[in-house]
Amino acid sequence: MIDPSEKNKADIYKYTMHMVLAENSRKKILNDLITKKGLDEASAKKIIDNISDELLKVKKAKGKINLILGTIIIALGLGVSILSISIARKGGLYLLTIGIVLGGFLKLGQGFMQYFSKSPIDRY
Repeated sequence: MIDPSEKNKADIYKYTMHMVLAENSRKKILNDLITKKGLDEASAKKIIDNISDELLKVKKAKGKINLILGTIIIALGLGVSILSISIARKGGLYLLTIGIVLGGFLKLGQGFMQYFSKSPIDRY
């Protein structure tokens, strides 16, 4: 086996990331592919775990943003509806922003799915 310090780690990380994102490869497949490139099992596992951790951090960050956006959209939609109803004269017209509120709930659901899902590599 080749010592990982002698191998171009950047190339191996790029290759592994490509296999995860483009080929949707799993841990076992990635481990086999990396070891075929000359790395030992422990180094391959470390690379895969590092990439898995990074992908999970990115996914959680996107999920957090969508949770916040969903909450803001829901609050704005409800706020506009409540304000519209409160200032409408008796029997007058008012605005219900049901679509905006539903869109906020969809964004909130997307955020939950992203935040609480596993890393793409962890799926078998």
